[in-house]
Amino acid sequence: MNRVERIKSRGKILLAAYPYFVFLLPAFFVIHGMNENFGYVAPEDAWRLWLVYTGCAITCFGIFYIIYRRRVKAALVTIYLFSIYFFYGVMQDFLAAHAGAINRYTIWLPLLLVLFILLLVYMKRTRSNFPGTTLYLNLLLLVLIVVDVFGIVSKSVLPPRSHPGVNPPQFDATGVCRNCPKPDVYLLLFDEYMSSVGLKYNLGFDNSDIDSFLVSRQFRLQPASRGNYNFTSFSMSSILNMSYISGLNPEKITGNEYAMCIKLLHKNAVVKNFAALGYEVQNLSTFDMEGVPAPIHENILPSKTELITGQTLFTRLRKHLAWHFVTGRFAIPALTNEIMYLYYHNNNRVMHEVVKASETSKSQPRFVYGHFMMPHYPFLFDSTGKFRDLSGYKGFEHSNELYLDNLRYTNRKIKELVALIQHNTAGKAAIIVMGDHGYRSDSMIARSEYFKNYNAVYLPPGYQMPYYDSITGVNQFRALFNSFFNSKIPLLKDSTVFLVDQ
Repeated sequence: MNRVERIKSRGKILLAAYPYFVFLLPAFFVIHGMNENFGYVAPEDAWRLWLVYTGCAITCFGIFYIIYRRRVKAALVTIYLFSIYFFYGVMQDFLAAHAGAINRYTIWLPLLLVLFILLLVYMKRTRSNFPGTTLYLNLLLLVLIVVDVFGIVSKSVLPPRSHPGVNPPQFDATGVCRNCPKPDVYLLLFDEYMSSVGLKYNLGFDNSDIDSFLVSRQFRLQPASRGNYNFTSFSMSSILNMSYISGLNPEKITGNEYAMCIKLLHKNAVVKNFAALGYEVQNLSTFDMEGVPAPIHENILPSKTELITGQTLFTRLRKHLAWHFVTGRFAIPALTNEIMYLYYHNNNRVMHEVVKASETSKSQPRFVYGHFMMPHYPFLFDSTGKFRDLSGYKGFEHSNELYLDNLRYTNRKIKELVALIQHNTAGKAAIIVMGDHGYRSDSMIARSEYFKNYNAVYLPPGYQMPYYDSITGVNQFRALFNSFFNSKIPLLKDSTVFLVDQ
């Protein structure tokens, strides 16, 4: 036997004798997730995720080693559990596409538990060391890891040509009106707030009360305003980058596209331009922005490692079954408070910080972006503005009546905010009250209605009002910069893009 053959033989013996797959499976899961979501998961975040998973695998392996006193047996039981945990979402999606009738937790969770018990019993009785299985699993995971690493390296050297992005307008902060006053600007974004025209046409709701209030406060209403996209992260990317998003396949929006929007928002043009003009930027949203990280966390978007963990058993259970423990007889009060009232607490925090900013005098101008998750679900308020009885709440349910109750509550808060900001700033701050898109939860509403968003703007006295009835998000700040700083940014053609979530 020559030297090469001896090395191969020794390698085969090692791969058949030692269950490296306990460590290789978490590594493959994370590396494969990075490859699938290339460019959207930071290496440091993936590294931390791998450490957590590996630590859990080692702990699990140690427990079963105490039981069986055989490393391979302990490793096989461990990899069974972790395979179910890592790939349950993949199995669930496959069943949903090909065998929807049996795609039920009540079938698969008991079945997987029975198989686990049978595996425990079998491992206790058998004397086999499973050399063939060990060799196969070690080799399989090594090959898969190599393939994914090669994929990551290839994408790093030759990035994909089609990469969604934006084309913000050129803005030279030194070239605009240098001596122009710089008013504070408040962007008050109310998620899923439909325009008054849309509310009347689709839901028969008269929203004239808030319209009249804002007009009395010298706001201009844009009754035919529309968001450019029907999903929040895409709408906000277009608004804050003053640009449409290129490179999208509207019929197939996946986690990659959501993550791309997170990156586009991180270095958005509006914040960059305000900062270049000497503004202090206050970010009160769920989106991290360069230099101003998000203080609010709601776990709505698949950001950071959630792109990888979104297919795990825990994430699927939390998504589909957590509401059983939020309301009803199985409710856990602490969990109810954490989940159901998360938006409420965050909205109150944003409101407090917005008012606080308006009360505080500073030498530099200020751009404040407050993102409120209302009238967006969960619909916590009744028609009188009091908390609803949640005893019979069935998850994040949607209905027109519940949405309108939440909208009435939202209108009260808008009145309070606008009155306080205008009082505290003596009317010298610009205020934008708008939705990112319209109401989307009624399947009977035409798709074209999803884009109709509320839009009202107040500019301090002395500024030309550049807004028009049918403006869309991409032109919202183009118009503002033109009015305030004579920037002469051309307006884009107003249009909308309907996205299909995959």
